Amino acid sequence: MCFIVSVSVPKDAGPEVERRLVGVGPLQLKATSGGLFSKRFYVQISEDGTCGCSMLDENVGTNPEVCRIRPDLLQPLADTVLALAKVLPKEIEFQAMWIGDKPKHVQQAQLSELIEAICQNQLREKTTYQVSS
Repeated sequence: MCFIVSVSVPKDAGPEVERRLVGVGPLQLKATSGGLFSKRFYVQISEDGTCGCSMLDENVGTNPEVCRIRPDLLQPLADTVLALAKVLPKEIEFQAMWIGDKPKHVQQAQLSELIEAICQNQLREKTTYQVSS
């Protein structure tokens, strides 16, 4: 099973988004349509161009509802999300979860609130952050 960190936008914005991703942020980005019936266009964020498993902290901590990202990747992840927010449409969705998991929570957030959650390593598991800048 793989862990995926992604930002998504409405699918009709996809072709424009792909052109804007070159050189954005310190982490690797991979664009995907999300499948034939998906209504979203996804930008996967990873350390090495694959899944996000290497981004997880091995010291999970005591709160299983929080995705624990490695401390050395918190600022690069925050910087990448900020950079993406500058080139993507105004409303984005952010998720960090295991493949096959479905979101159980939807949280409305300002971009600054999402960045704070990332920097404090407090991203909620199985949560879709609907972000407006």
